[in-house]
Amino acid sequence: MTATIEAGMWDHLSLRFPRAHQWWFNFYAEKYDIDPITLMALARQESALDADAKSPVGARGLMQIMPKTASYTAKKYDIDYQGAEELFVVGKNIEIGSRYLSSLMETYEGNRLFAFGAYNAGPHRVKLWRERTGGKVDAYSYIEAIPFKETRGYIMNVLMFEVYYRDLLDKKGTFLSDLETEMKY
Repeated sequence: MTATIEAGMWDHLSLRFPRAHQWWFNFYAEKYDIDPITLMALARQESALDADAKSPVGARGLMQIMPKTASYTAKKYDIDYQGAEELFVVGKNIEIGSRYLSSLMETYEGNRLFAFGAYNAGPHRVKLWRERTGGKVDAYSYIEAIPFKETRGYIMNVLMFEVYYRDLLDKKGTFLSDLETEMKY
């Protein structure tokens, strides 16, 4: 993907948004009742689909999972997990990342803005931001009220990456769900 950016190939979506590991995304999406396009979009944002990615703070693999989060998720949901190095194994990373995101979607009753914010910055921060906006703003104002530029961009990117993947895979969908549009944040 870096090559497409360096070459200025902005309009070549099929190159910028590869369908790598689609089988794994589909498998765990079905298992954990989450949209596979959401998983692909999140992984594209997290690592540009680089299975060997490692962040400066220690997040690993395609879905950039912190080892502590992986251990917690694996223990809570009875997933076989042998340690941090296993997060570089594509199937295992997608399994744990999918289950963790699915649990966030359950926690936030299907609201992707909250779930993506929590995946990126932690559930404790989403709680603070929700308290700060007090249920008085729309979805777009909520995103803009997030004090972290990285998380604001993260949420918007994952939402847009879903749009691109839906287009590439010829799948219908909306930018925001009715729940997300009608809710006050």
